Amino acid sequence: MPCARLSFFKHLYPVVEAILTHFDHAMHFPQTAEELADAERVMSDTWGHNMRGAIAALDGLVVRVRKPWMSTAPSAFFNQKGYSAIVVRAMCDGNRKFCMMSAEHQGACPDATAWNTSSFFNSATGLAARGGVPAPYFILADAAYGLTEYILTPYDGNNLPADKDSYNFWHSHYRMNIE
Repeated sequence: MPCARLSFFKHLYPVVEAILTHFDHAMHFPQTAEELADAERVMSDTWGHNMRGAIAALDGLVVRVRKPWMSTAPSAFFNQKGYSAIVVRAMCDGNRKFCMMSAEHQGACPDATAWNTSSFFNSATGLAARGGVPAPYFILADAAYGLTEYILTPYDGNNLPADKDSYNFWHSHYRMNIE
């Protein structure tokens, strides 16, 4: 049975709020030293011991949406691929279980900007409050995120030296969790 637009939006936000309230525990990014060590152990035990310190894989995707008609800046939703969209970002652990998800940015927002301004990144229990992920732990992401002290990205280019090519291979192998 079709649902009227007004009725849909009337129920959408209470449903999303209920999901966030009741499943808040389902997505949890490691916060304590013990949780970080467990996340690293799971990633290493599951995907190989070639990248010790990896605790999660991060990626984003663009979800096509209809052009927003109530937005004050509908062009902010228009991405480089030529359509209106929102950016969804997610992070998963070694068991391919989501430990973070965000869908709070318009399609024109670059990955790195969306990550750095996400509520997860800036929340009191998030990464910014702790100054990032503590060494020796790190998150694996594609080159769109930019290399930081705790986000490792692949080397650019082709015909790389053997050590860099090997690093890119294992980086990709681990990041397949989120792809």
